Amino acid sequence: MRKTLSFIALAMMLLLVGCSKEYDDSALMGRVDNLENRVLKLEQLCNQMNTNISSLQTIVTALQKNDYVTGVTPVTENGVTIGYTITFAKAEAITIYHGKNGVDGKDGADGYTPVIGVKQDSDGIYYWTLDGEWMTDENGNKIKAVGIDGKDGVDGKDGEDGVDGKDGVDGKDGITPILKIENDYWYISYDNGVTWTQLGKATGEDGKDGTDGKDGENGDSFFSEVTEDEENVYFTLVDGTIITLPKAQPLSIAFNDADLVVMSPNSTRSIGYTVTTSVETATVEVVSSADIKAKVVADDESGLTGKIEIKTGATIDEYSKLIVLVSDGYKVIMRSITFEEAGLQVEEDAAQKSATAEGGEMTLEFLSNVTCEVVIPEDAQSWISVVPATRAMEKQTITLLLEPNTGYYRSATITVQSPDGTLKLEYQVEQEGDLGVEIDPTAIPDNEIWYKSSDGCPINIEQSEYNGNRPFNVPIISHTYSKGVGVIKCSGIITTVNRYALSNPSFTEIYLPNSIERLEEGAISNTSIQSIRIPNNFQFGGERCFGNNPNLKEFTGNHTSNDNRCVIFSGVMYGFAPNGLTSYELPNGITTIYNSVFSHNSSITSIILPDGLKEILNDNFHEYTALETLTIPESVENIEDILRRCNNIKAFYGNPRFVSEDNAFLYKDNFNGYGKWMIHFASKAGYTEYTIPEGIEGINTDCFCYVETLKELTFPSSIKYVYSADAFMGTYNIEKIYGPNVTDDNRSLIINGSLLYVAPKGLTAYVTPNGVTNLSYEVLSQKPELESVVISDDVVAVGDALSCRPYDIPLGYILWHNPNLKIVTISANIRILGMDPFGLEYKDNLETVYLRAPIPPVIGHNQPEIIPSLFPNLTIFVPEQSLQAYLGSPDWAPYRGYIKGYNYTDLPENDTYISSDYSQDGTITTLQTATQGNGIDIVLMGDAYSDRQIADGTYKADMENLYNNLFTEEPYKSFKDYFNVYYVNVVSATEGYEYGNTALDGYFGGGTLVGGNDDAAFDYALKAISEERMDEALLIVAMNSDNYAGTCYMYYPTDATSTYGSGPSVAYFPKGGDAETFAQLLHHEACGHGFAKLADEYAYEDMGEVPSDYVTQTKEQQANWGWWKNVDFTDNLNTIRWSKFINDTRYANDGLGAYEGGLTYWTGVWRPTENSIMRYNTGGFNAPSREAIYYRIHKLAFGDDWEYDYEDFVEYDAINRKAAASARTKSYKPSNYKPTHPPVIMNKSWKDAE
Repeated sequence: MRKTLSFIALAMMLLLVGCSKEYDDSALMGRVDNLENRVLKLEQLCNQMNTNISSLQTIVTALQKNDYVTGVTPVTENGVTIGYTITFAKAEAITIYHGKNGVDGKDGADGYTPVIGVKQDSDGIYYWTLDGEWMTDENGNKIKAVGIDGKDGVDGKDGEDGVDGKDGVDGKDGITPILKIENDYWYISYDNGVTWTQLGKATGEDGKDGTDGKDGENGDSFFSEVTEDEENVYFTLVDGTIITLPKAQPLSIAFNDADLVVMSPNSTRSIGYTVTTSVETATVEVVSSADIKAKVVADDESGLTGKIEIKTGATIDEYSKLIVLVSDGYKVIMRSITFEEAGLQVEEDAAQKSATAEGGEMTLEFLSNVTCEVVIPEDAQSWISVVPATRAMEKQTITLLLEPNTGYYRSATITVQSPDGTLKLEYQVEQEGDLGVEIDPTAIPDNEIWYKSSDGCPINIEQSEYNGNRPFNVPIISHTYSKGVGVIKCSGIITTVNRYALSNPSFTEIYLPNSIERLEEGAISNTSIQSIRIPNNFQFGGERCFGNNPNLKEFTGNHTSNDNRCVIFSGVMYGFAPNGLTSYELPNGITTIYNSVFSHNSSITSIILPDGLKEILNDNFHEYTALETLTIPESVENIEDILRRCNNIKAFYGNPRFVSEDNAFLYKDNFNGYGKWMIHFASKAGYTEYTIPEGIEGINTDCFCYVETLKELTFPSSIKYVYSADAFMGTYNIEKIYGPNVTDDNRSLIINGSLLYVAPKGLTAYVTPNGVTNLSYEVLSQKPELESVVISDDVVAVGDALSCRPYDIPLGYILWHNPNLKIVTISANIRILGMDPFGLEYKDNLETVYLRAPIPPVIGHNQPEIIPSLFPNLTIFVPEQSLQAYLGSPDWAPYRGYIKGYNYTDLPENDTYISSDYSQDGTITTLQTATQGNGIDIVLMGDAYSDRQIADGTYKADMENLYNNLFTEEPYKSFKDYFNVYYVNVVSATEGYEYGNTALDGYFGGGTLVGGNDDAAFDYALKAISEERMDEALLIVAMNSDNYAGTCYMYYPTDATSTYGSGPSVAYFPKGGDAETFAQLLHHEACGHGFAKLADEYAYEDMGEVPSDYVTQTKEQQANWGWWKNVDFTDNLNTIRWSKFINDTRYANDGLGAYEGGLTYWTGVWRPTENSIMRYNTGGFNAPSREAIYYRIHKLAFGDDWEYDYEDFVEYDAINRKAAASARTKSYKPSNYKPTHPPVIMNKSWKDAE
C-alpha cells in the first residue's frame, strides 16, 4: 500500500501557504480533498479489518466447536465481489472482505497497515498473530483466538448421600483484538478497548512526489481468498494459513439394508441405521403397519446410530411397511421400509448335480429375492469350494469348483441359504470317481439290494411266472439307479431272493443285505459279477442259485471256504467260483453238492472230490466241456442226474457203486424210480463199438453225448427207456444197433410200442415200423441225412418215453434238427400236435405235409402272426371231406394259406361229427343292456360245441340257462339292471372233449380242476366289449360236458391299486349235471370268485396251517386290490374285517363270528360264518360277502363319484337278514358236496394271457 501524508505535514503546508499574498490555494484545496478521502478510506479500512478480525475469530470458534458452514454468499459492490457472508449451523453469520488494491501513493512514503492473523500452535490451540508474529500480552503470553472450556470440577467425596461437586468455572474466552486509527497511528486493544497499544503510522510523511506505488499486495485485508467444494469451505489467510470448515450436512438417515426388506414370516431381523445431521443429537421413531412389530435401539444418547429390531408375523404382503421418523430438533424427515416375503426356489430335478471324476466348475441355479450363502459340509471342503461371483437380482447362480477325483465316487449335500438361515435349498452334489463307487457290503439296509450294471442303467428285475411276479419275499416299492449304483428297495425286510430275480448279464456287482436267508433257484445267475458277499443269515441256496456266472472269482463273508471259492452251509455246498481255474480240489467238510453247483465251464479239466462227500445232486458238471476224468469217492452214497454234455470225458474212477467195471460210464441203481440207468458215457474213451451191460434199464439224456467214434451199439434185453434223442446228441456215426428189441434192419429200438431210438448214419427216408404207437421225445430229430418221414396210422400220440402216455410234446420237437427234411406224412390218429408242429428251425426246407387226421389236431402257436411268412414252399394236404373243418378251425387259422384238400383213399373209418360251418363263429348276442349306471360287462361263451349245436339252438339254450341263473342270488338279484350281458358263439371242430381240439382248448385236470385257453377266451370276448372295459369284465365259459368241476382264473388288475376287487376273471365249469348243482357252481365260481373276488371258505384238515408267505400275498391283494374280503388272519372280534357286522345287533341272527378254516387251510385263517356259498355252495352269501358284491357293483356302475355308506348298505340288506337263526349258522354239508378247485391267480394282466 502506498504510504499517505500525515495530518501534521498537511497542516504545516496549509499554514505556510496561507501567509503568502500571491498564493493560489486551488491546488491546496485539491490536496485537502484528497486527504479527506484518504482519511475516510482509512476509517472504512479500519472498520473492515475489525469486522474481519471478528469473523476470523468466529471461523476459528466454529472449527473448535465442530460447527458447520451452511452457506457462502458473495458480497458485491458496483458489481464486483468484495467479500462473503458466511452462515453457520450454530454460530451467527459473519462477513469477511477481500483486500482491495492499494491506492497509488504520491509525494511521500506509503503509510503502514497491520496484518492480523491466526495460527494453530503445537498444543492444538489457535493464537492471534500480528504481521506474522505471535501477539503477546503484557506478560509475554500468546493471545488465544478462541476460549477453551474449563475442566469439570472434581466430584465431592462419597458420604451420606453426598452432593456432587460443582462444575469448575469456565475458562476465559479468547481475546478479540480491536484496531483503531488515532492521531495518524494504528492502535490495537487486547481488552475490548480498555487499553490501547500504538502500532505504527497510518499516514505517510511529507515528501516529494513519489512515483506511483505498486498495487498493494493482498489488498487491505488479511483474508487472501475463500474457496469451497462439495464438502468443505477453505479460508486462506495472507500468510498462507488455510482454515477448513466442513459444510453443514442435510438431515438424513441411512440403513445398512435396502428400503425393500426381504424376510420370512415369523422371523426377526435387525436393520442398522446412521443419522447424518449438523447437530450432535437426533431422535428416531418407527410406526409399523400390518403384521409387523418394530422398535428403535440407539447405540448411545446421541441417537445418531443404532438399529431397528423387527419381528414379522404370520403373513407378509403389500401392506407390510415401517415408517421411520427422524428429528434433529430443527427438522423432521420421514423414510419408509417395505417388506417382501423371502423366497428361495430351485427348479424340479435341479437339486441333483453330478460331475465327472475330472472335476471342474459346477453351477447351482436358483430363484431368490435374498442374498444367499453356501454351506459346504466340513468333510467335503477338501474337494468342493465356491468360485467368487456377483449376485444376480433374480435368477442367481453360485459356481462351485470340484477338485479331480482319483478315488471313489463321493457326494455331499450343499446348502444354499439366506443369511438368517430361514430359507434353505439343498443340492445333492455327486462326483464320479476313477475307482467307481465305494460300497460297504456289510452295511446294506435289510430292505434293499444294491448293484452295479455294465451300462450304468437300471436292470430289469425278473418278475414272471418263474417267481410268481414276486422277485423277493416282500414287494418292491422303488427301483432307482444313481451315483453309479442301483438300489432296489422293498416294503419290508428281504429274507428271500426268489427264482431268477437277479439273473441278467448286465449285473457286474451285487450287494445283498445280511437279512437274506434263502437264494432260490437261479436267484443270482447268468451275471457278470466277479465277487459276491454271502449274507450273515444265509441258510439255503436253490438249484443254480449262483449258476452260470463265468466271471465269478470269489465269495466273501460268512459260510465260505478258506480259499473263497465255495459257499458251504451245514456241509452243503451251494456255490462255486470257477473263474481262472483249470483244476480244483474241493475242501473237506462238504457232505452234499447241491443242484447245479458245477455248471457251464469250458476250462476246468480236473475236479477232485473230497472224502466224506455223501451225495452229488442233479445237474452238477452240466456242460463241463473240458473235464477229462472224474473220481467218485468211496464215501459217496448217492448221485443224481449229473454230467450233462461233458463231451471230453476219457474215463471214470472210484466208487464201484457208480462207476462201471470198464471205467467207461457212470450209472445209478433205481434212478428216479426206474431201475439201473446209465448216467454218462466217456465220450473220449475211443470206442467204435460198445455193448451196454445187462441190467441197464435206461439211458439218460446226454449219456452218449458226442461219442464221435462210435459206429455200432448193442442194447441189452433189460433196456426199457431211452430218455429222448438227446441221449445220443452229436453221436451221428452209429450205423447199426443190436439187441432183442431192435428191428430186423438194425435201425430202430422199440419197447412196448414206443419208438425209442433210430440209428442216424445213412438214414435218408424213414417209415415208422408196424406196432409203433408212440413217438418218444425227439426220437426222429438229429438225423442230418433224413429227407422224408412217414408217421404211420398206428401212431396215436407223441408220448413220454418213460410212461408211453400221450404227452404234450410238439411234433416240431420230434422232428427238429433235421436240416434236409422235406416231406412229412402224419398219422390219421394223432389228435395233438402241440405248439408250432412244423417247427421254425428248417422252415425253408419243408415242402410237403400230408395230414391224414379227419379231425383237426390240437396245435398252438408262439408267434402266430409270423407263420404266414415262414414257409415259402410249404403245402399242407388235409382230407378233402375235412377241408372246411381245418379252414374254419381257430387253431389252424395261421396255416390257412397253406392248406389244400386231398382225396385220401386209405383213411381209417371215422363216425365222429366234424364241424364244417364256421360262419356263426364269433357272432354276438346281447342278452341284456344295463339301465342303471355305466354298465358292468359279463360275457358268456361255450366250449366244445359244434356248428350243428349252434344251428339247432342247443348252444343258445345253454347260454340263456346260464344267464337266467346268474341273478337268482342276492345281491345280484336286486342289482340285475346294472349289468350288460352278452354271449359269443364259439364253434369247435367236434362236440365234447373225447377228441380234444376244442375252440377254447378246454381240458379236465386232476380232481375238479378245469381250464382252457384264456387268451382265446379274451379274444372272443373282445368281439363284444372293448379292451378298456375288459379290465373289469367277467368271462364265463360253459364247458359242453356233464363232469362235475369248476375253476376260476383271476388276473391282476391293470390299475395299480383299488378297493373294489378289480381285475378280470375267466370262470370255467361244465354246463351239465342237475340244475341245482349247475346253479351252485355258477354262483361259487363266477359270482363269488370271478366277480366279487371272494375267497374259498372251505378247508382241508391235511392242509394244516396257512403258510406265512401265502398270508403275506393274500394281505397284499386285500390291501392293494380289495380281494378276499370274506377271510382274515385274526380271530379278534374287535378287529376282524367284519367286526362292524358282529357289533351290529341288526345282524344278531346271521351267525357272524370268527370260524377257523378257509382258503383250503385248516388253521391260521378265519371265515365269517359256519356255512355260505363260498364254503358248501349253499346258504347264500354271508354279510361280508354281500357287502363286497354290493360295493363292487356300485363302484363299477358309478365310478369314483359313488361313496360307500354303511347305513345305505344295511338298509338294502334288510331283505337278506334273518329274523331267526339262518342256514349260515349251521354246519350243513350237502351229501353230494364236492369242493371245486381253488381259484388260480394268474400273476399277470389279461393282456399277457396265453
